Amino acid sequence: MKRIYALILILVLSFGLISCADKEVSSNDIKEDNEVSNEFNNDNKENNDELNENKNEVKEASSNSDTVKNSTSSIENETKTDDSKKVVDEIKEKETSKNSTTKINEYEITSKNYTKNNVKINYPQIKNLSDSEKLKTINKDLQEGALKILDDYSEDDPNLTALTLNVNYEVKLKNKNYISVVYKGESNVKGAAHPASIFYTTNIDVEKGSSVRLSDYANIDDILKKLKGSKNIKVLAENDELAEAQRNFILNIEDNELIYMLKNADFYKINGKIQSPKEGAYSYLDKDGIVISVQVNHAIGDHSEFKLIN
Repeated sequence: MKRIYALILILVLSFGLISCADKEVSSNDIKEDNEVSNEFNNDNKENNDELNENKNEVKEASSNSDTVKNSTSSIENETKTDDSKKVVDEIKEKETSKNSTTKINEYEITSKNYTKNNVKINYPQIKNLSDSEKLKTINKDLQEGALKILDDYSEDDPNLTALTLNVNYEVKLKNKNYISVVYKGESNVKGAAHPASIFYTTNIDVEKGSSVRLSDYANIDDILKKLKGSKNIKVLAENDELAEAQRNFILNIEDNELIYMLKNADFYKINGKIQSPKEGAYSYLDKDGIVISVQVNHAIGDHSEFKLIN
């Protein structure tokens, strides 16, 4: 019996030791599992931290990119704004220049005519000039200059009954500074040996609002030098033979006589009234420069025109 109890006790103790060993193994396994789990969790935490850090970097990079983008966009917008402003300024400048030019050249030229018996003279007048006083004086000078030729005939023929006269005009220059008008025609008086060619001019200084003569807008000494130099003039004649004859005519005029003619060329005023030039010399302006006209013999055209070459 004692042996049986002893055997049972041994079995019980053995079972207990086995159970404890299993528990220890189980406990160790659980501990290892917990360590592995903790290590895994730590790894995950590190990975998560790294991931979050990367996300933050990406977010920061994205933010920087947005900043750069916004900055670039801002610069582009500023550039576009500057460019637009520049274009607008250029347009405004062109419009201002255009308006200024339009204002300066806003006047127009219209035609009027004088008729009496067999006399007909066409002459210009201007309109739409902003300065009404200048408009008035310019039109007065244009009219008086055009009709001044009648004084050459009216003393002997007050009613102009013996005169046949036709005169037309051509505007050689019209700009903000000058209006230059040439009158050409033909006259015939009863009993005269032959008709005569008519030529005279009127030059208007638009800014001054009055007629001017050659000495007002050109250097007479320079004009003389060019007229005396055959290479400095072009004779405006119907043919080469006539041009050569007129060239020789002016080259044979003494310098002092020619100076006097040039200084007294064109219409002038005394007490506000238009007067004819004493020597019958005239000038006019065109887009290329100055043209001088002097009286010549009837055989070579009655008048000659010399275009000065710059």
